[in-house]
Amino acid sequence: MIREQLMTTIKMAHRYGNGFTREQVYQFLPIKMDRYRFNSMVDALVSTQQLREVQSILLAENVYNSHFRHQLLSRGIFDAYKIYLKVFAHLPWVRFMALTGSNAFESCCHEEDDIDLFVVTAGDRLWITYLWMVLLSKLTNKRKYLCLNYLVDEDHLTVYPHNYFAAVQLLQMRPLFNAHYKEKLIAKNSWIFNELPNMTTQSNTEPFYRLKNDDPIKKIRFHNPMRHINRYIFKTYARRLQKKYTSLIGNSIILRKGEAKLHRVDYSRSYDNHVNTLKRKVV
Repeated sequence: MIREQLMTTIKMAHRYGNGFTREQVYQFLPIKMDRYRFNSMVDALVSTQQLREVQSILLAENVYNSHFRHQLLSRGIFDAYKIYLKVFAHLPWVRFMALTGSNAFESCCHEEDDIDLFVVTAGDRLWITYLWMVLLSKLTNKRKYLCLNYLVDEDHLTVYPHNYFAAVQLLQMRPLFNAHYKEKLIAKNSWIFNELPNMTTQSNTEPFYRLKNDDPIKKIRFHNPMRHINRYIFKTYARRLQKKYTSLIGNSIILRKGEAKLHRVDYSRSYDNHVNTLKRKVV
């Protein structure tokens, strides 16, 4: 039933002690639904006290206090590492950066939680940029807190794998500057609409999360030795990571010249179970 699909989506956030807004629930539904019908069903669930709506958050369970506690903690973690993220954002070939994972959902549970980042670089500059970020985070003793989860260059904007988990992560990511790149990413990944048929593409950078003013669009590229250096760094890292994480290569870890997916811990299976459950309930 549609009611069960709504409640299951809402409870997906409750698993992490958080709640979703009405807009999030609508966009995270993996089935197409008319917006008027959706609002009518939510209103009916609220009126019969099967749901509560507190400060725009839909709650099926008592997670209100933990939701705002996690939100404050997440913002505090971002504030603590903001100066280092600003350095990353001002590196010469970084085109776009966004928070993903628990940071994007503002659902961090511990002060020791790290910052999960999605990065877009200039073409043929991904691995040079990655090396700079690794070196800078090591020099400041922040390597374990600044997690470079996914990097692509502007010539390879297609994200893998094409599943519900990846779609939710792309939709929920919080741009730190150049928010228009999020819309470009979604345009290059039209498969997302198969997973999230109710989603919208409009994006902006929230004032709290803005690291710098947006850059002008850069189209000029010079074929200089940096291209060859980038390829050398890629081959070096690929050999190293393939030896260290053999069982993860090709799954949670993807290594290509223009793509670095470095998720050593992959939560996609739990999300896939969720979406499969929802689709089986379609009537």
